[in-house]
Amino acid sequence: MTDWDLHKEKITEFLRVTPIVEMDGASYVFRVEKERLILELTIIPHISDVRINLRQEGIDTPLFKARIKESTGVGYIKSPDGSKSITIAYGWECLEITAPKIDHYHPEDGWIIPTGVRIKIDPRIMVEVV
Repeated sequence: MTDWDLHKEKITEFLRVTPIVEMDGASYVFRVEKERLILELTIIPHISDVRINLRQEGIDTPLFKARIKESTGVGYIKSPDGSKSITIAYGWECLEITAPKIDHYHPEDGWIIPTGVRIKIDPRIMVEVV
């Protein structure tokens, strides 16, 4: 994930939380709590993995869980008010986590399908598979 250092500050600013740095910088865990939902976003730059866990407060079983192996990047996107873009709604911001460019097979995990994720936190936490 070559763009992690370029976007680290924007990601922190967007999520409005300071990441927990684990294992001497090997991973960064962002935890966002809003309206009884807890979003945990873990970024592991050296192996280009991103893990997403969305759960309801007080319940251990996740509502949504995903692991994106070999992500090609995590980017911050902000649409200006009045945007005419078909893919970007009026005046919102999000993180977009990109997937590997092609599907491929990992012996321990099976097929890796190139699917990315878009995360919004305003007005509510939302995770969208793209």
